[in-house]
Amino acid sequence: MKTKSKVFIFSLFLILIFTTPTLLAVETQFTKESNIFDQGETLIAKISGNFIDRITTENILFYQDHVRIPITYDVKKINDNFYIYSLLLNKPSGNYSLRINDVEYIEGLKITDAEIRMNFTITSETADFYVTPGVVESNDDFFLKLRSLGGATTKVKIDSQDAFTHNSSVELTSGGTKNVNFFINDSEKILREITLSSENTTYTIPVLAGNPKTPFSNKALSFKFEPNTIDVSFATNSEATRIIYIVNNNDEDIEDISLSLSSSLKDYATITPSKIENLKAGETEKVEISFESSEISASISGDVIASSNTSTTYLSISLNFIPDYVPSEDDKDTESIITTCSQLRGSICASQEVCSEDTIPTKDGLCCPSSASCEGITKSNTGKWIGWGIILLVIVFLAYFFKKYKKARPSKDLLSVAKGKN
Repeated sequence: MKTKSKVFIFSLFLILIFTTPTLLAVETQFTKESNIFDQGETLIAKISGNFIDRITTENILFYQDHVRIPITYDVKKINDNFYIYSLLLNKPSGNYSLRINDVEYIEGLKITDAEIRMNFTITSETADFYVTPGVVESNDDFFLKLRSLGGATTKVKIDSQDAFTHNSSVELTSGGTKNVNFFINDSEKILREITLSSENTTYTIPVLAGNPKTPFSNKALSFKFEPNTIDVSFATNSEATRIIYIVNNNDEDIEDISLSLSSSLKDYATITPSKIENLKAGETEKVEISFESSEISASISGDVIASSNTSTTYLSISLNFIPDYVPSEDDKDTESIITTCSQLRGSICASQEVCSEDTIPTKDGLCCPSSASCEGITKSNTGKWIGWGIILLVIVFLAYFFKKYKKARPSKDLLSVAKGKN
């Protein structure tokens, strides 16, 4: 009997030794089938395990061979997994690694903070397009930003297995950018996937989304940024400012809109204001974003997030830090308003017109908002009366002068003049 008990305990010990480490070890994988990526592609990685600490952007490093490199990335926790996405822009072909340091997790029967490493390769080929963000968590409708990296028009097919309402495909012109809107069909917030595919590039985007308050509403966002994308190129170790507007398209006032930056932009951007107490129906609010570049060449992407109690919208930003960059004539001002009047649904009044409300400074001039109208300038009759008054004074003066001259001049006998007499 004792022998059987010992055998059972020993067997249980062996099971714990050989299975527990497997169950509790950290598992890493890329969302695509291989660890080979094209240049410019969006890398998406999934890390699973029993983590004691939360993985933050400060714990994540990227290396080319053994040299640390700057790169655009972000991390999100969805359920019990961590997802990291990164844009492989301006990265040459070669061997790379994603490393996670200073994070405690359970491995086997012990707690460790050993480095987690994921090796990958970048080829000499260029991806058809990139997508950002590479992971989505949302309680409301959202969008994905797609940008073409090829030299020709790229058709991208979109599939979400009826989880969302969206376009079935979009076409990207060479170097062009498009935002694809997704409207939530389900009130249940569960993990789903969106597939984006072109001829040579495919992405599988993890999405945790659902709206328990509004199961489905295919409507425009109640407020939004204009424009909703910014691409800024400027020299390394320099500063720039961009001014855009946030527009309330709702029929009611919106209160307590908070504005924040995604983690990838926090070291390079400052947004003012950080909160809008009240945005009245149909009105706009100026938003100023100040940028400060790094000392080395880099490409950074991220979002400005504007959130209220009822809705959330995004401003997608791409930054390019280029050594010895010389801006074009249109971009030489360090402070630039990039919103056009047409984006605000307004109009530029003609020279003989005036706006019925206060105008808004835009890229193409003072904009009369959509809630107002351009009206003809009413001409005053004062100028006419002044003119006629001056003419009348001239006439009176001339009449007085001729009358006085006539009295002062002696009369002459015309017959005497004819006879030669004075």
